[in-house]
Amino acid sequence: MKIKILTAFVLLLWACNKDPEFTTVENGGLAFYNASQLLRVELEQKNPLNVQQPALILLNTTDKNHKPDSAAGADGKTLPFFAMSTGGQQMFPMYGFSQVTPPWLTYMRVRSGIQQISFLKTDSTLAVKTDVVLDAGENTTVFLMDSLGEYATMVLHDDSKPAANQVQLRMVHTSPDAGELMVKVNGQWLGKDTLGFRDATGFLSFTMPDSVTSTIYRVQVSSKSDTSGFIAKGALIGAKGHSYTMVMNGYVESHFDPIYVEADFRLSFLRNK
Repeated sequence: MKIKILTAFVLLLWACNKDPEFTTVENGGLAFYNASQLLRVELEQKNPLNVQQPALILLNTTDKNHKPDSAAGADGKTLPFFAMSTGGQQMFPMYGFSQVTPPWLTYMRVRSGIQQISFLKTDSTLAVKTDVVLDAGENTTVFLMDSLGEYATMVLHDDSKPAANQVQLRMVHTSPDAGELMVKVNGQWLGKDTLGFRDATGFLSFTMPDSVTSTIYRVQVSSKSDTSGFIAKGALIGAKGHSYTMVMNGYVESHFDPIYVEADFRLSFLRNK
């Protein structure tokens, strides 16, 4: 009996002196892209030269003065936001945004898990709320878009693995009135599938000859109903071993009801890797 009591005492003493084990919560990368023409135009009007009236993005809080669980932006702001346009694009973060073309997509570092996100308009009223599951070590972008003032989001995982002799390109459709679209790259249709509003492809691989380090990819976007013409054209200088995203955004036609928006369909390119 004494032996059992002594043994139990020794085990308890060992447990009390054992170094504690801590579980580290890993971070993920989180970025935001404004693909809403309606909000983009409003922000350009209210923030012509500097940040005066941004559209805040609340992360895991409803308090506009709350510091989110992430590093502050390059300008010292503690809340993510949309405000200035550079090359017709708005995103957060915007580290070194104007230094290269197409710009790099950069990320906030946020603890992995469920992220509760509220996009606000410039008057601080709610545009839309969404929940995003952020995986540890993964980069994710939340796209904001609208359809005549009705806001919506789309979540894409950005990690890609282009081979050393490849360029990868992803297409994202955020134009609310463009309908079903087909994309041609350097004269070749990207399969027979079409993209609808809030659709996206994966990262598509294009092999590059050994003799070059970069090449021009000429992109043509056409309506499924009329592939003999095109809605927009663009060009991307792609470098070996890198991946890119093309965002098809804006309105194809002008609309007057229930709100007024001008036709401004465009192709915007981002560098993911």
